[in-house]
Amino acid sequence: MVSKNFQEAGDAFKNAAGCFQKISSQHEAATAFQEAGNAYKKVDSAQAVAMLQLTIDILSDLGRFSQVAKHHKDIGEMLEAEENFEGACEHLQLAADFYQGEDST
Repeated sequence: MVSKNFQEAGDAFKNAAGCFQKISSQHEAATAFQEAGNAYKKVDSAQAVAMLQLTIDILSDLGRFSQVAKHHKDIGEMLEAEENFEGACEHLQLAADFYQGEDST
């Protein structure tokens, strides 16, 4: 079953991210959380948002604000598709703020 594979992939990336965090490899942890989020998008949007939020937290600490903006935009679009317009608006506004701060689009 395909959905089971996406769930398992998300779980594996999430576990890998935890391992990377234990060895203080933050960039790799952020990448693994992002990949977990991408896998979970197919089966569990709440879990996908949680993983992307963890990605955002790490990237913010690393000063990677244009990437932070992209992930807020991705979350906003996912929430909009689920008709969670309040959450979508919040994340899209955060994306705009980060893009503006970086002078990028």
